[in-house]
Amino acid sequence: DEKTNTEQIRFRYAIEDTSSTINLLVRGMVTIYDEFGNERKRVELDEAFGVSKKEVLRSWEGLCYQYLDGEKFKDMPMILPAPTIALKVELKTASAESVRYPNLPGRYERLAEPDEKFPAVTVNRYGKGQAVLFTGNVGTYYYDWKDKNYLKLFGDYVRAAADPVTITNAPKCVEMTLRKKEDGFVLHLINLCVGTNRPMDEIFPIRDFYVRLKGIKGKSVSKVTGESVPFRTEEEDTIINIEELADYLAIVIA
Repeated sequence: DEKTNTEQIRFRYAIEDTSSTINLLVRGMVTIYDEFGNERKRVELDEAFGVSKKEVLRSWEGLCYQYLDGEKFKDMPMILPAPTIALKVELKTASAESVRYPNLPGRYERLAEPDEKFPAVTVNRYGKGQAVLFTGNVGTYYYDWKDKNYLKLFGDYVRAAADPVTITNAPKCVEMTLRKKEDGFVLHLINLCVGTNRPMDEIFPIRDFYVRLKGIKGKSVSKVTGESVPFRTEEEDTIINIEELADYLAIVIA
């Protein structure tokens, strides 16, 4: 349709731009359903991903598995439980870096051989960048089961595609989001370090940590309320010192 063609044209021009390299990582649910929950007839940006849609695979937890082999996955188990919903694709110009096993007919059945007809992770060179497709609903799977191997699997592809913009020594319970605006950036900090009661009724303040913004050289740093925030610059980076984070803090970098 017109919208899809426009998206493809914009992406094609962007990824073939000689002044920049764009890497695209997408999970299967985005290619299976549109924003209204309707099943897509084909893979969005199929030219970039180098695949075409065959069918949607559905199974039950414990009946589907994924095979990991090779140097890229040397620190991970060779067999992982696979997402229960996945897109079966046909490779055009892409290659499969991981494949699924055929779904088991029932529990306690013997696994068949990994099947190259069921790619789990595909990679396709496109322009100056690459497009990586996770054919399964890895986001939902991780949310439901908190499998740290999937966090590493997806994270390794993200880290290989781009260097982190924010570096910090804050605990992992501090969520950070950096938004660009016309005259600078806004850094949102959310404190999720809470007690065990539900509903949550206690938040533990986080004190004396830093956030380093890579490739962003700020001239001024302040809270949205106007109070200045201590910072310094090193080469092209801005290092912000946070004295205390209660529950939420928004910092403006200009």
